[in-house]
Amino acid sequence: MVMIFLLRIILIGALLFSQIPSVCSANALPQKTLRYTMYEAAIGTTEDGTLDPLRTFQMLYFTLQHQIFETLVSVDFNTQRIIPVLAEHWEQRDNLTTRFYLRRGVRFHNTEPFTAEAVRFTLDLMRDPRNKFGGRFLFDSIAAVQVVDDYTVDIILRSPDALLLRKLAAVGFMFPPHYYNKVGDTYFTRYPVGTGPFRFFYNTKNKKGGKEIHLVANEDYWGQRPACRELVCDFIPPDAQAQALRDGYVDMVISQDTSLKNEVQTRDDLTVFAQPSLRSTVCLFNIDKPGPLQDIRVRRAIEHCINRDEIIAKPLHGRGRPLYSIAPAGSIAYRQGKPYYEENLERAHTLLAEAGFSRGLSLKAMVSDNVPSAAVAQTLREQLSRAGITLNIDFLTRDRIKKEVVEPKLMGSTQPSRYDIWIVNGWPDIFGATAHFYFLFLHSHGIFNFGIYLNKTSPFDRYYAKVLAAPDEKVLAERLYLFDRFVMEKAIALPLYQVELVYGMNKHIRFQPGLNDLPLRFKDCAFE
Repeated sequence: MVMIFLLRIILIGALLFSQIPSVCSANALPQKTLRYTMYEAAIGTTEDGTLDPLRTFQMLYFTLQHQIFETLVSVDFNTQRIIPVLAEHWEQRDNLTTRFYLRRGVRFHNTEPFTAEAVRFTLDLMRDPRNKFGGRFLFDSIAAVQVVDDYTVDIILRSPDALLLRKLAAVGFMFPPHYYNKVGDTYFTRYPVGTGPFRFFYNTKNKKGGKEIHLVANEDYWGQRPACRELVCDFIPPDAQAQALRDGYVDMVISQDTSLKNEVQTRDDLTVFAQPSLRSTVCLFNIDKPGPLQDIRVRRAIEHCINRDEIIAKPLHGRGRPLYSIAPAGSIAYRQGKPYYEENLERAHTLLAEAGFSRGLSLKAMVSDNVPSAAVAQTLREQLSRAGITLNIDFLTRDRIKKEVVEPKLMGSTQPSRYDIWIVNGWPDIFGATAHFYFLFLHSHGIFNFGIYLNKTSPFDRYYAKVLAAPDEKVLAERLYLFDRFVMEKAIALPLYQVELVYGMNKHIRFQPGLNDLPLRFKDCAFE
């Protein structure tokens, strides 16, 4: 074992000194280490994920990937502005061609220059089906990527795509062509190289036996350099994260477990606060499965049973915001106002009686086996029981959800799931437009569509096509709103609440991301 450990250290050292500039360069780095742990409820996280965007698409890794890699543009979700990153500016040459003018003087962590060839190489790599990139469908609209010169590149579409810039901002991570071709995909997965403010350092096990990922500040970063020398992500079970913060084992906890605030708020040396996130918790109805939910009256009756304030007060400890549309506040698709279906048990009973269920009915729901999903599901069950609806709940792991929904879709199945309801907790709106959710869960080709018009005549497919064809952001927002309204009119989804992320941290850290938590950008952390 000792020999294996020593060989690992030697290999890591060889990588760092041969492929990446020395940490001890002329650019002095701060000496602080920021150690954090994070809890993501959406579908779940596995420790066998990687920092390679082509291999892993889970939210905890997504955050880490954005520290190492950069994209052409990003979205400031607090203002909804598209802002330059590796592209200094861009222009729409026609409805199918966008020209990007790249930032000069940027280098990858191995000193390889960032040029237009890197853009072409990366997007070709992501669009190649042999690479099995989980986000490949996002770039199906791209016909070609053409290098104009070293710092100018054209992205040419097959058909208009109003979401192109937002897709590039979310998952258009730029790869170094020379390094990737030299070391191969397997080595790249283990030792990724980007242009970001942090470089990959090494993986190890923490004191509790969980995974620990170490990044180090990029001393040659083109932009604002991080205030910490090293960034460490600890994989700590959710029920142990508050204790790890109290013990000083980690400097920061970011969590969807709202009980964190109650557990640490009495400490003078710690700061704890909650901020809205672009994450939604929504119930989806399986309308393809033969049974009660094929009757819109039953679906509307369920909508009338819901008391969002009770859900937020009880299982969420007051940390959440009532949600009346799939789009959370901050998304360009967000709809303000009253709920489409007010809480009204009398109306719920009337609708159930009209549908032939005056004596009640039973439904089967699936939900992720985590916090706070389980507690939210229990509260929903209580609320539905007031109208005579029995909700039988199965709590599924990430792997079981994959086998239940994703694998059949990948095999080409159009059969609906055996579940009537799916409680999707904390789904991240990584585009700030909710279109990612619409495609994955409602489009007939969406891999998470568990039984909603699983055929080629789906009205959601037509709505999504209109969204992509929007000529500008204003029309895009209008069409997304119409999409959301149609979902609510048909009672296909039941929005519950917008997630508030809870941040607990050492009082000497200053970090206020607001809605910009998809991804979090740790280079913006400051220390007193």
